[in-house]
Order: sequence, then structure tokens, then C-alpha cells
Amino acid sequence: MNDGGSRLLYVYHLFVQWLLGIGVVVAGGLLSLFFLEPHEVWLLVQREEWLEAVWTMIPMSILFMLCCPSYKLLCLLEDLNDPKASVKVVGHQWYWQYEYGDYENYTMSQYMVPNKSGLLKLGDFRNLEVDHPAILPYHVWIRLVVTSFDVIHSWTLPCLAVKVDGVPGRLNQVPLYIRLPGIYHGQCSEICGANHAFMPIVVEAVSVMMYRRWLNLFGNPMSSRMVKGTW
Repeated sequence: MNDGGSRLLYVYHLFVQWLLGIGVVVAGGLLSLFFLEPHEVWLLVQREEWLEAVWTMIPMSILFMLCCPSYKLLCLLEDLNDPKASVKVVGHQWYWQYEYGDYENYTMSQYMVPNKSGLLKLGDFRNLEVDHPAILPYHVWIRLVVTSFDVIHSWTLPCLAVKVDGVPGRLNQVPLYIRLPGIYHGQCSEICGANHAFMPIVVEAVSVMMYRRWLNLFGNPMSSRMVKGTW
């Protein structure tokens, strides 16, 4: 999981802990009222202004405490001062286009490998393989800019906790930090038309040295067709 995903996981665990605590308190209060007589319950809540203030202030305080880490995480997701690589992702019906602008203006399209005999290899995933995987470096911060050419798409890699909507006419930016090398699969997570299910995403994380080498060889016609796992 990338660094941003770790922060998301922290907020998720925080929310779950609060929900469990609230559930225990509410269940305990209801259980205690169950053993009281009806007139005793009526005496507890009749004309008790302090009780109304308590059950109003406590939920407000809980919501405020939950908003603080969420707001901090939202600001951190937009904070990227010194990225070592910048990649622009453009969603099309129904394929992805990657633009590498670090050294030259390299553009690469990514199409799904059809589910036909002889095209998929042993160990490949059906509807998740592409002809050209996107090459990204690991152990460095990457600026990922996502947009769309036609309709709304969503560039999503669940294993890296990344989901960025591609909206026509708008650039959405997110920092990406991949901790481990490997091959990561994802799909478009926004219904974008008839072939929405056939827009897979494959990212191959390599070292910075291999990433620079790949960029230098990108324009060579002999190396233009990248094969998954070769870098």
C-alpha cells in the first residue's frame, strides 16, 4: 500500500473504533432502560434540560473529532512539493492514455488484452491484462494527474488505495508513493458506457534506474511494445 493509503487506513481504523465505542454505549444504555419500570424511565427524562443538552453536545463533539483527521488527510492528499515523476492519465472510451512529461512528451495507450485463445498466457487474469503496462518508479513520490477525454472515468488501484476520478475539462491530482516493486491491477470504477467492464489498469513498479532507462528507450520502435514483467 502506498503512503497515502496508510493514512486512509488509519482514518478508517479510527472511525471503526469510534463506531464500536458508540455502539457499546448505546446498547448498554438501552439495556439498562429495559430493566427499569416505565414510570422510572418517565421520571428520568421528564423536564431534564441537562439531558437534552448532553445528548445534543455529545454527537456534535464526536462529529467534530472525526472531521479533524479527515480534513487533515484531505489536505495531505493535495500536498506534493517535490515529486520525482509526473504522469498524466487520460481516460477514453474505453482505454487509458498515459503521458510522461518528465523528460520528453511520451504518450502511451493501454488497451485490454482480448479474452481469446493464445492471447492470454498461463497465470494472466481475465479482463485485467493490458497490452502495455504503465511503468512507474517505487520509493519516490509521483504526481498523478487524471482527466478524461469524453465521459467521467475513475482510475482505481485498490491494492494501492488510489481512486481518482477523471472528469472532462478538469485535472485531478493525487500523490502516489509505491513502497514495493511489482505488478498492480485495477479497473475503471465509474460506469462510463457499454464497455466499462473492459478498461483494466496495470501498473508495473520498478526502480528509479529502470524507470529512467525505460523512458530513454521509450521512443525506440524496437522497444515500443512493453511486455508485463520485462522491466
